Amino acid sequence: MTLTGAELLIWLTIASLLGGGVNALVLSPINKNIEALSDAIKALTIDIEKSKEDRRYIDARLTRVEESTKSAHKRITEIKEECVECRN
Repeated sequence: MTLTGAELLIWLTIASLLGGGVNALVLSPINKNIEALSDAIKALTIDIEKSKEDRRYIDARLTRVEESTKSAHKRITEIKEECVECRN
């Protein structure tokens, strides 16, 4: 079977229309979803980095509180010992 120029043109037109339809109906929405996911990943990356900074800040504060608590317990123990000595 040999195609004439007109038949070839018809088949190329049909193929182009089908290709455009596939692009419009399938590939375009997929690309939009990929872009949306990419944006979401970027936002999550920023949030994770902020969370890490917050956690480092909280860790530093917790360390200071623990040190202060330890110091307070030591002072309380010293005061208790002085009270015991005063009673004797």
